[in-house]
Amino acid sequence: MTKEEALKSGFEIAGMGPESSFVISMISGREARKNMFLTIDIQNLLNENLKLSDYTNGAIENITITALAPYDGKGVNWLERKFFKRKQKKLFIDMVFDKYKQFCEADSKKALQLIAEQTILATEKYMPKIKEINYETFHNDLIKLFSNKNIIN
Repeated sequence: MTKEEALKSGFEIAGMGPESSFVISMISGREARKNMFLTIDIQNLLNENLKLSDYTNGAIENITITALAPYDGKGVNWLERKFFKRKQKKLFIDMVFDKYKQFCEADSKKALQLIAEQTILATEKYMPKIKEINYETFHNDLIKLFSNKNIIN
């Protein structure tokens, strides 16, 4: 069955829904397995409570923040970067997760706090100079959201 046939038949295909305004992801090793999907909880929280259009002039429709496991000498050494695909209206931020080991060993409440803090740090490091976004308002609303949901103190 082709993708088109599956969609016509009513099947849902992972990743084929409408694109989210915010995507929070992680590149990690197996040691993060028990907590890595908490990134989806943060992503859903942002998409349910913040509207990207409230902070941009229409030039950005998607922000993807990826937490990178620190390089341990094996495998790929992922590098931090920020890039903006203007034609696609997408901003990408890849940032090393300095508290990765704590995240891997934490219970789910603490791990959720750590990934929220990582999201805040990524925005603080890479977004203030992006003229297409009202960073100060976005940053304040992001912190307020995490605080109101008791994810951060």
